[in-house]
Amino acid sequence: AIATGGYPVLLPMPGLQEIYKKAQDSGAVTNESRPQVMTNETVFNLTKRPENMVVIGAGVIGLELAQALQRLGVGVTVLGRSGRVLPKEDEDMGLVVKNQMIQDGVDFRLTVQDYKKIELTGKVLENGYPEMKLTLQEKGNYETTVLYCDAILIA
Repeated sequence: AIATGGYPVLLPMPGLQEIYKKAQDSGAVTNESRPQVMTNETVFNLTKRPENMVVIGAGVIGLELAQALQRLGVGVTVLGRSGRVLPKEDEDMGLVVKNQMIQDGVDFRLTVQDYKKIELTGKVLENGYPEMKLTLQEKGNYETTVLYCDAILIA
């Protein structure tokens, strides 16, 4: 087997492509004025600490970066669809990792059925990052869930 590394794929979520393009816009005045929508390849370009980050993906890369950013003082919510973390690993191991991360302050929403939309709220936070509003549907919940963040990591 040849390990060539993985690469993130943007979800088909209304608004994500547009916000991601703004995030990549080198014509913006400063990096801080752009929405912070990142992949595991671009997360290290952060120049300021986000207040709240949503990590889409509960696999190895998503959890590793979620834990690192949480330990740097970022509020982190990890989203997934499978109902568990590390879905390719033993369930027992995943539970140990998840429980430790919960103790450390990471929030999990692992029963996402549908990522409804993402949009900019128009508010800019103290760190200079624009606030985003993410709307999602969780399994077994008739109401949609709304999360506010100033950084999104697609892992």
